[in-house]
Amino acid sequence: MIKRILLPLDFSKYSDAALQYACYIAKRQEAEITGMVVVHVPGIVMPIGPLLMGVANWSGDMDQHAIEDVNDSIRALLRNFHQVCKREGVQHSETEVQGTTPDQIMFQSIFYDLVIMGFRTSYSLKKQDVEISLDSLLSHSITPVLAVPLEFKPIKKVLLAFDGSMQAARAMQRFSHLARVKDAETTVLMSHPEQDTASYYLNKAEEYLKAHGLNSVKKEWTNKNIITVIRDQYLNEVDMVITGVHSKGLIKDFVLGSLTKFLISEAKKPLFLGQ
Repeated sequence: MIKRILLPLDFSKYSDAALQYACYIAKRQEAEITGMVVVHVPGIVMPIGPLLMGVANWSGDMDQHAIEDVNDSIRALLRNFHQVCKREGVQHSETEVQGTTPDQIMFQSIFYDLVIMGFRTSYSLKKQDVEISLDSLLSHSITPVLAVPLEFKPIKKVLLAFDGSMQAARAMQRFSHLARVKDAETTVLMSHPEQDTASYYLNKAEEYLKAHGLNSVKKEWTNKNIITVIRDQYLNEVDMVITGVHSKGLIKDFVLGSLTKFLISEAKKPLFLGQ
């Protein structure tokens, strides 16, 4: 069960959708959303870890006008965050870490059950966007990430891309704890040259999901390229895709597979990344 959701608030168009998805999941989990404002300010490098000082205490080489601009931007993001959460009736709070570099997301995420963020981010007050890539976050955190597109849509149909690997199994397990999605239709899709082998894995996956209360489970096998099948047959029909993140050994050495890279580049449907 998800109890703590970390929501990095930024200046991108995706941030509003991320907030909507966070509220949607939090209400079904009785979870709390923690809003974290992350602002990149050139010339200021903050340490990784808790930071109790406010933005106004950064001063350094910043003039008072620049400090006020940063503070105004942070207040605007937090005001919208509080208003939406209150309207949706969701428990919410904010971290003591604000106005820091994007690296803070990676550090803070280890204390949460789920991170929700847009496929694209913008942490700069300037015209030049400062983005944090999903692979960077995954390489520094054990926490699942839900990357979301520009527009919110209730999660009713879910596609689990399952290849029988430990990473795919871990993503499946984390998804089963994600939300009370017993009313969601879950399709488990496996690409494998041998149907008998695929059927074994698909049956086992179905057993696991049903044991966790997901009663509407469909199994699909294909011997075609998984990216082609998802693109042509599923991507426009489902509301979320689940996939694992592969590792070469160390937690810092994650590799995004070709399917994950494709789904991130498309940025069409929410992508649950369980590692």
